[in-house]
Amino acid sequence: MQVHKTLNPLAYENTYYIENDSHLILVDPGSNFQAIQKKITEIGKPISAILLTHTHYDHIMSLDLVRESFGYPPVYVAESEASWLYTPELNLSGLDRHNDIETLVLKPAEHFFIYYEKYDLDGFTFYVLFPVQAGKGFLLAIKATPMAVGDLIPIPGDTAVNLPLAVGWCAAVHRCGCSSGLSKMS
Repeated sequence: MQVHKTLNPLAYENTYYIENDSHLILVDPGSNFQAIQKKITEIGKPISAILLTHTHYDHIMSLDLVRESFGYPPVYVAESEASWLYTPELNLSGLDRHNDIETLVLKPAEHFFIYYEKYDLDGFTFYVLFPVQAGKGFLLAIKATPMAVGDLIPIPGDTAVNLPLAVGWCAAVHRCGCSSGLSKMS
C-alpha cells in the first residue's frame, strides 16, 4: 500500500490517495482539481471510493469534478454531515466571508459511514472508528502491508502525537484547524 498527498492551496488542506496493487481510495478531494486529477491519472488505478473526513468547502471543492472525470466512484460521508454537501451555509461556501469562492451545491453521497463496521472494498480493508466531532472529521484505520504503522491523534493546541497502531494498519485522522494527517511508521 502506498499513500500520497496533495497540499491544496485554498486553505492548505490535504487530499490523500491510498493505493493498493489494483485500486485507489481518495480522501478529501479539496480545492486544486488540476493537481488532484493529475495525481489520480499518474497513479492510473480506478477509484474504489471517495472518503470525506468532513464536508467543509475546502475538503469537497473538487468532489463532483472527480466523480464526473473518474467514473462516479461512490462517496462515503458521516450521516450527520451528508446534507452539507448540497447546503452552502453548512459547508461554509455560502457564507459572506467566502464570497470569493464558488458556492458549492454538490451531489449527495451514496453511502453513510457506519462507525466500527469493517469495510472491504477492492482489496482495502478499513474501519471508520469514530467521529471526532461534526465538522472536525473522523479516525480511519486502513489495513496496510505487514509493517508497523502509526496514527496521528489530536491533542490540545492542534498538534498531534504519533502513537503506534497494530502492526499492519495505517490510520488517518482529520485534525481541528483543517489540516489532515496520514502516517505510517517504519
